[in-house]
Amino acid sequence: MSIKILNLIFYSVLITNTFFHYAIAKPFKRVLVISGGGLNPGTPLGIIHGVESMGWKPDLIISSCGSSAGSLIYNSSNTHEEHLNVLYDRGIYNSYHQISLTNSWFWDLSRIFGRANKRTIYPNIFSDLILHVPQNLPMQIQNSDFAIQPNRTKLIFIGSKSLFTPNQVGNVRPIVHPMFQSVFFTDLETSKYLSDIKNKPHHVYPYSNVVSDNKIETRFNTIDAFRASIADPYLLKPFKFENNYYFSGAVNLFSVDIALELGDEVVATYPKGFFNKYENAAIESTYGFYQNVRILESIQHDDVKWIDMDGADENSFNPQFGTIGLNFDIPNTRYGFNLILKKQYEFGISRAKEALSVPPYSQNHLRKPISKALLHDYTCKSAYAWKTPDSDYCENDFESGCNRNSARYCFPLR
Repeated sequence: MSIKILNLIFYSVLITNTFFHYAIAKPFKRVLVISGGGLNPGTPLGIIHGVESMGWKPDLIISSCGSSAGSLIYNSSNTHEEHLNVLYDRGIYNSYHQISLTNSWFWDLSRIFGRANKRTIYPNIFSDLILHVPQNLPMQIQNSDFAIQPNRTKLIFIGSKSLFTPNQVGNVRPIVHPMFQSVFFTDLETSKYLSDIKNKPHHVYPYSNVVSDNKIETRFNTIDAFRASIADPYLLKPFKFENNYYFSGAVNLFSVDIALELGDEVVATYPKGFFNKYENAAIESTYGFYQNVRILESIQHDDVKWIDMDGADENSFNPQFGTIGLNFDIPNTRYGFNLILKKQYEFGISRAKEALSVPPYSQNHLRKPISKALLHDYTCKSAYAWKTPDSDYCENDFESGCNRNSARYCFPLR
């Protein structure tokens, strides 16, 4: 074979490879996914600072539900010191003190979540809920605009839009009639990369209550987008904007698949565990899929660096189950409030650094990994933890009432 022919083949291959490289190039190099997190703004901010301290500055951050609070604080100013000033500012303290329990007893919870069993009518998720959160939060931050300067980290907050109104509550709904649309809250530049992305839960569950196309919303500021993203059905009122009602980022809480479409490198928070029966019923009756199965689908990705979130709720502002119902205790003093914020922040930094210190895509640092086998075999055989009729929590077959083989009923917890 002549030198000319060899050169021709070489350059043809080079040109072809270059063409395909740029043809499938992703818009972002590094994408950070922070899923959920409840009412704990210190943790997601700590995660962002933690990955940056390891030299891994995200080009895009995708947040859902409570984790959006960390992203809006990060977006508010330029330096870590300024971010911490916002975190510990009176505006955050005042905003979280606007939250209160309106229905806390177990019989209240049974009544509210009992609506989830009525699948043939439009559910009442607009009033008589568990938490009160005002429409407008009194946060005072320097920048609440998604349209930030060039070369700054871009943001996407995940939320959803209701396709029915309070006037339709109680009416019989068609068997196949989507009730929600997934929403990307972001800036105009980032929105250009989102138009071809389809809603993942709809793709996996074509008969869910969520339409296939995502709504891209660039008119919101970060505070209002955060308020919309935390509005879990049955938990608190939606955010109302131009006669439309916006709900929770739980519509796509674990958006790792979206991040992998948008970025070359993905770091994401690893699920803390499965949702309880109330939370799972709320999502299944509204969005039309099981959140616990969605968790199992998300962890199938091996090309992700996972941040272990086990133990994140030990310093939390989230409502907790007590003897007769829910408890919701936020410290009355700013000192006590900020002390918990500091613990959340330090937890986020520590776990982010840990994730970037282990070998690429290793899962050896995960304290309580969820077995991937549960996606295909949802029994206790593969579970890390489970419950039986005789024990609410099991990790060992030799514990009293915990044997998976002899139990009349067994439900995996992790």
